[in-house]
Amino acid sequence: MVSESNLRKLLLIDIATYPSVLDVPQLNLRLGSKLRHSNIVEDMDVYFECNIRANPWVSETGWRFEGYDLHNNVSAGIVISNQSLVLQKVNRSHRGRYSCTAINNEGQGESNHVYLRVQCKLFHTVLISNDVEQIPCVLNVQMMRFEEKLTLCD
Repeated sequence: MVSESNLRKLLLIDIATYPSVLDVPQLNLRLGSKLRHSNIVEDMDVYFECNIRANPWVSETGWRFEGYDLHNNVSAGIVISNQSLVLQKVNRSHRGRYSCTAINNEGQGESNHVYLRVQCKLFHTVLISNDVEQIPCVLNVQMMRFEEKLTLCD
């Protein structure tokens, strides 16, 4: 048999664990745990995680990019799975603000915005011949473009 003091402790724990307060969903969006904002370059797969706290639990979740609703589109590299969003082979068009949304009986909530920066890959073009040639070097860092041309002599 459970004593009265133990029963009170159990009830307090239950109330703390499962609050009876009804509210719109509270959401927190973050970049996937193994990703860093500064290391995202073109052709990477990027994922977001949406942490949801809600009572009652949510009936619907969604994702937004620059304020517009995103929809599952595997052929375009947009994969939505409940509380996760995967962007496959990102490029410059993916840069911008992302958020997640959720709806319950109390209303709709929206997360903080996470700005995705996509850096361009570095690449070099080398031309080889017997004549004096130019080697263009294009460096793109966070969408800034620098060009340098070098002249080589035999």
